Amino acid sequence: MSTFSGEPQSSSGVVASDSLRILEAPDSVVRPPHQFSSSLHKSELTELASGVGALYLSGRASIPLALVDELEAVRADAVLSGQPVTFHFGDEQFAVAPHDFQRYRFCLDNLLGRVGISTSSHLLSFRIQPRAEFLHGLGAQGVVDWCP
Repeated sequence: MSTFSGEPQSSSGVVASDSLRILEAPDSVVRPPHQFSSSLHKSELTELASGVGALYLSGRASIPLALVDELEAVRADAVLSGQPVTFHFGDEQFAVAPHDFQRYRFCLDNLLGRVGISTSSHLLSFRIQPRAEFLHGLGAQGVVDWCP
């Protein structure tokens, strides 16, 4: 990653502010179709924030009672402590919040996004909201492919 300090860079001639950061990806990185490279500069530039700005996934599934019981116990610990509590869900580590995720009883957060889980017959079982960084990094199709 290159971080510009506000001075012109002789290799590219780009003048940048203190907060501008340009990530340089190696040639071996496969870029989603919405990203492009600029041939105007010596270093390759990757567009980071283009395309889909938000994506919400939801679905219905049978949630095992053992999972619901475990989530209830972890959420109760989170409510008592007033802080999220670590929970392993499949291969992923989440933090179970002491509050709902909109109308979903269980709110699970991790670096890639937020998952809401509900046993209500009025809602779909899962609601998945990927973080913008994850969405922009993989693209919408990459995020959908990542979800189980």
